[in-house]
Amino acid sequence: DASGNGGELSDLSGATSDTSAFWNEANGISQALSKDATPVVVAEFDGGELMSNEIADAYNDAMGMLMLNFGDPDSDADTVLNRVLKEELTKKVLHKKAEELGLTELNSADLAAIETDAQTEFNDHRAFYSGSVDTTGMTQAEANAAIDKYLADEVGITLDSLIEQRKAEYWQDKLRDYIGASITVTDEEIQAAYDAKLADQTATFTESSEDFEYANMLGETIVFNPEGYRYVKHILLAFTDADAKNDASALISTIAALDPETQLAQIEEAQTQLDALYTDLDQQANDLIEQINAGADFDALIAQYGQDDAMNYEPTKTKGYCISANSTQWESAFVEGAMMLETPGQISVPIHTSSGVHIIRYESDVTPGPVPLADVRDQIVAEVREEKVDDAYDAQAEAWLAEVNPRYYPERLQ
Repeated sequence: DASGNGGELSDLSGATSDTSAFWNEANGISQALSKDATPVVVAEFDGGELMSNEIADAYNDAMGMLMLNFGDPDSDADTVLNRVLKEELTKKVLHKKAEELGLTELNSADLAAIETDAQTEFNDHRAFYSGSVDTTGMTQAEANAAIDKYLADEVGITLDSLIEQRKAEYWQDKLRDYIGASITVTDEEIQAAYDAKLADQTATFTESSEDFEYANMLGETIVFNPEGYRYVKHILLAFTDADAKNDASALISTIAALDPETQLAQIEEAQTQLDALYTDLDQQANDLIEQINAGADFDALIAQYGQDDAMNYEPTKTKGYCISANSTQWESAFVEGAMMLETPGQISVPIHTSSGVHIIRYESDVTPGPVPLADVRDQIVAEVREEKVDDAYDAQAEAWLAEVNPRYYPERLQ
């Protein structure tokens, strides 16, 4: 039924009038679209069609996200279905256009870029899920292997799977580059984007130090720095015994809850027990401090001994943590240890937290106030151009879609 003006389901190849066959319950979604039912055409365009089994994953993912954001699956299901139908049909139209333009074949440069991007994404997954795996007492290589196994077994992610996924989707990047090839950015656009970002960050970061710190950790373009910040790196020597880590955390909490004026004896007793837990780690830390004082490279020691995964990934690997006396996302002992250092390059004594022992190095000061446009011009240009390319891509997709007379049949699943 190419006209979209009617037609019985029984007229479609392999179709059935029993629409309940299209739906089941999966992953907490009461009306999940099944990939196993006999497919029917749910949308088409001049030159192609979209089958029900081809939209199942996208629809179920969209419904799962809706529920995650506390949407109403009963009242919003039709809206989600219509949106997914258009999105998936648009992909088909764009893929057909990419084929016509010769953009679906992958050359050696494409494959190299795919492998590099996949490795970066895999490293990010490894860092994100590292806290889900007990790597106590493991070398870095052993820890990575354990995390990789967790990713494969529990999350369903491997480096190879990411590479294959990117191969299947890379035509979209090439088509986007094709559409955006002639797009440039003017000086006026750069200045306007900088001014808008400066106004936004000045208001946001002045009010919330956490927002500023997270923006730094995420590698966002920073054009305004609040007062009192510095960059620090650290070597974390983590507890190798889970019981010791739990005991340290409990004792730190106990000490914090005691009143030093009336419960000094209890504090001293708890502190003695706490200090004993750090004996071996303190010895390791002091050995490393001796190496540093003798000229050992601090970054090399982080890579060899450090057990904070964030120190292995950008931008923290290069810049360190952005921290001030008011920072709250780290334990107070770590903040105090970082802020007591007086000059860049200075390292701390062993600092105790519930994670273990830290050797902190003061990297550099953060100059407060607006960051000059000249210092962030390249990043601003990239952001403005990316936004313009996104707009051009969306507009061209809509134009190409309109040219091929799209028709949608959501009723065939109802």
